[in-house]
Amino acid sequence: MRKRKKDIFDKPWVTIATIVGIIAVVAIALVFFWGNGGSVGTPSSGQAAAGPGSSTVSAGPTTSAGQAAPTIVVVETTTQAVPQTGVRVHVSYLGGYKGTYGMPSGLQTVQSSGDRYFEIVNATGSIQASFQKLDSSTKHALTVEIYKDGSLLTQGSVSTSYGTVTLAADVTTGVAQPAQTGGGIRATATTGTIGGGNGTAGITAAMTTAAVT
Repeated sequence: MRKRKKDIFDKPWVTIATIVGIIAVVAIALVFFWGNGGSVGTPSSGQAAAGPGSSTVSAGPTTSAGQAAPTIVVVETTTQAVPQTGVRVHVSYLGGYKGTYGMPSGLQTVQSSGDRYFEIVNATGSIQASFQKLDSSTKHALTVEIYKDGSLLTQGSVSTSYGTVTLAADVTTGVAQPAQTGGGIRATATTGTIGGGNGTAGITAAMTTAAVT
C-alpha cells in the first residue's frame, strides 16, 4: 500500500506564515486608507474635485436660500393732520419764519419753525396771512395755506432767499385772492416769547433764528 504524500500545509510554519502575510496585507491597506483622511475619491466640503493637472479651488462664501436679505428701513417725515374744524393758517418750513395772520382788525404776530397750524378764533369775513423766511436758504420752500373746516381755500409757496408769502381769503364766501410771493430782503427776527400753533405757546425766538443750509 502506497504512503500518502504529506500536504505542504500540514507543516505548522507554513500556516503561521500565511496568517502573518494576510495580517500584513490588511494592515498596509488600513494605513493607506486612513492616510488619505478616510475618504476615497470624494472632494471635501467647500472644494472642487481635482482632475489630472488641475488644482483644488476653495469655494467662496454663499448666501443660504433661506436667509432673508437685510431690511432697509426708510424713515419718513410726516406732517400734522389738517384740523377738520375752524379756520386755520398752515405754515410749513424747515427753518425759522415770522409773520402775521388773522382778521384785519386783530392780526396776530408769530415767530416759529417747522410744520404748524395757527387757529383764527371766531373768524368771519376777510382774513389774511403773511409770512417770511428768517434765513437766506434757497433749497427749501416756505409754504403758507388757509383752511376752513378741513378744506383748502388758498395757498402759496416760495423758495427764494428771505422769501415771503401773502394770502387773503373770505372765509364766509370761500373766495380767495391770488397768492403773492416775494423775497430778497432780510427779515427782522421777533424777540421774546411768542405763541405757537395748535394751542402750543411759549416758543422762543432762539428756537427759530438758525439759518438753513
